[in-house]
Amino acid sequence: MLAAFVLLVVLFLATTLDSSAYTMAAASSRELPRGVYPARWHRVFWAVVLAAVSIALMYAGGLEALQTLSIITAFPLIFVLALVAESLRRWLKADHGGGGAAGVAVASDSSSEAVPRSESPTTTEEPRDDRPVATTSE
Repeated sequence: MLAAFVLLVVLFLATTLDSSAYTMAAASSRELPRGVYPARWHRVFWAVVLAAVSIALMYAGGLEALQTLSIITAFPLIFVLALVAESLRRWLKADHGGGGAAGVAVASDSSSEAVPRSESPTTTEEPRDDRPVATTSE
């Protein structure tokens, strides 16, 4: 049972290192055409660098140093992900008008029939951006 576990761990680490090295080689290659693989020496270089950094951290401070470095390098991504989430929110708001189904307003009477927004006399078109809209009081 222990041999199967060790084999699975080695396979997992090998595939993770291979895919990471491939991604880094592809990202760092200049003008790599679509469908063309990065050079083998480039992938081997990144695999050696990734393995050397991991081994050096394990010898320097053990698992705690590796975990600390992972947290330190991942922390700035919180802000990047917050910007991506805000961008998605704005895109959805602009694309769908801020609420409800796109282009459909529900009639205000007791019927449950949906009326297209352009034909509904009780609704007005919602603004597509964040500028304030002047309204008049009746």
